[in-house]
Amino acid sequence: MNRQKLFISLLEAIIQKPGMPDDRKQKSLVQLENYLKNAPFLVKFIFPFLLYTVEYLPLFTRFTRLSKMDLDVRSEYIGSFGGRIGGSILMVLKLFVTLSYYSVDDIEHELGFTRHCEDIKGRVKKPVFIDGARADKDISIDADVCVIGTGAGGAAAAYAAAKGGMKTVILEEGRYLTGEDFTQMPGDALSTAYRDHGFITSFGTPPIIIPLGKAVGGTTTINSGTCYRLPSSVIKNWHDQYGINWLTDDDYNRLASFVEKEIHVEPVPENIFGKNSGLFRKGTESLGVAGATISRNAYECDGCAFCAFGCPRDAKQATMLNFIPDAIKQGAALYSNAKAVKLMINNNRVEGVKGTFLDLHGKPTSKRITVNAKYVVVSAGAIYTPVFLKKNGLRHPRIGKNLHIHPAARVSALFHERVDGWVGVPQGYNIHQYVDEGIFIQGQFVPPSVLSQSIPFTGKRYSDLMDRYAYMGSFGALISDTGSGSVSSGTGSPMIFYTLSKEDHVKMVKSIAITAKIWFAAGASEVHTQIATRPVIHSAKEADELLEKLPPAWSLELMAFHPMGTAMMGGDEHTAVVKPDGETYEVKGLYVADASLFPTSTRLNPQITIMSLATKIGEQIGRQ
Repeated sequence: MNRQKLFISLLEAIIQKPGMPDDRKQKSLVQLENYLKNAPFLVKFIFPFLLYTVEYLPLFTRFTRLSKMDLDVRSEYIGSFGGRIGGSILMVLKLFVTLSYYSVDDIEHELGFTRHCEDIKGRVKKPVFIDGARADKDISIDADVCVIGTGAGGAAAAYAAAKGGMKTVILEEGRYLTGEDFTQMPGDALSTAYRDHGFITSFGTPPIIIPLGKAVGGTTTINSGTCYRLPSSVIKNWHDQYGINWLTDDDYNRLASFVEKEIHVEPVPENIFGKNSGLFRKGTESLGVAGATISRNAYECDGCAFCAFGCPRDAKQATMLNFIPDAIKQGAALYSNAKAVKLMINNNRVEGVKGTFLDLHGKPTSKRITVNAKYVVVSAGAIYTPVFLKKNGLRHPRIGKNLHIHPAARVSALFHERVDGWVGVPQGYNIHQYVDEGIFIQGQFVPPSVLSQSIPFTGKRYSDLMDRYAYMGSFGALISDTGSGSVSSGTGSPMIFYTLSKEDHVKMVKSIAITAKIWFAAGASEVHTQIATRPVIHSAKEADELLEKLPPAWSLELMAFHPMGTAMMGGDEHTAVVKPDGETYEVKGLYVADASLFPTSTRLNPQITIMSLATKIGEQIGRQ
């Protein structure tokens, strides 16, 4: 049986809706093929592999293939997948199926979902830049500084260096996307603005998806825009314990104030606060829990709720709208679709970068770029920076170690009243009472094709729940980890190894329990926990029971954000990869300016801190 027929057979089992029209099945299949069309090899391989596995697995126990079973039996069989391995298989298959099915327009409309910003188009004109996908010849250019990456770190460092009078060249592997390019379809954004189609996953217990951006703007293009300063306690710890002597409250606050002005940080206005955040705020006030409106880098936001899939309004001030065009105004040259491949190093001093141009689908072309530069700033993020450094001969034993992330669960709630959580800012409210414990709980609402992946069950019970999408609220329960993981070079993509520590395991369950209790205080009838062994709870008492009888770590269905720490900054060259001024200990003129620098977890969203440290590094290079 071909893959298309197997997919439809699985779709019918996971989303059991008797009488499902054939045209909807076919439209779902089209969505799947569009998603897979230019996906990396791993994504293209894993789905059909698991699809054929579950098709033929029943032969060993039921003496028939999955697609030959009656619908009820087929759905019951798929729903029986559990445990560490079976649950993981079901989670991955469900991801592909629900992303495809709930991306179909008429299915979205039946759920009540609307694109209330459908007529809004991008309002920002892109600056002059060079698109490597259109390059018709090799390019060689001389510069003072070459910056690799345009996310929070690379963009801020490039602007500071260019403003300081340095001739600056910026290389970005992704495309230059702004509001005019965003379709308000999550599947399209996953294919164009996310690295590996949003499928980067850690190996460990439990496996954790880590979404990363791949575009001019990096992950700032697809984040929710939440902005916090680094807590003073963390500043003191980095200064005292890790030897970052320049880092004081005064110097950090100077940098953070500059960054906040540059990217237009302000609290979420009440008119776009949204009922999802409003109900959660009601629950916190009822329980006497301390929370507050979130500050975001947004300007004239309409509350379109597509922050994580590219802002169609160009309201969210990702770096492709500020630091990058400002750097270009200062004389910097930006090359998009340009992948840095090799550092030119001579006598332990960097002399530039060799790279290759990519087509619009991320495939290498025959054209090359060489940047001869006195200084190179690597800002590829905490997952890719260590891999790039290692591939280019750096041997410090701490490269790739000390990986910290913010593990998170999407805790959704069902109400008797409509919530319409897609109207308003998805991340508008925050619980800060537990920050000192390393727990922070933030607003988070997503379109049906994404929320559907975290709704429990399969079959009719699952589709009945999804039919009540308009009555759901959703918040993210996040923790600041004390344990750590590592990143190493795979054959193609980085290999991420991360297992929740015992302390973080307890903390993660506690954050889910706190979130659930707030939802119940707000009037929810049930809460979906993203814990496979306790997927639904119906009272605050049941939330407390999660901690009394701790569910196993493998049963937590998690994502993670804000990877950091894998090229640590510090004053001791034996434990730190990078000096306090951002230069690597091994190679002169080679700098790092991204979240790789952080010695520990930041406790809160790190966007402002990445930009602040990168600005400091760019200023120092400029002064040289």
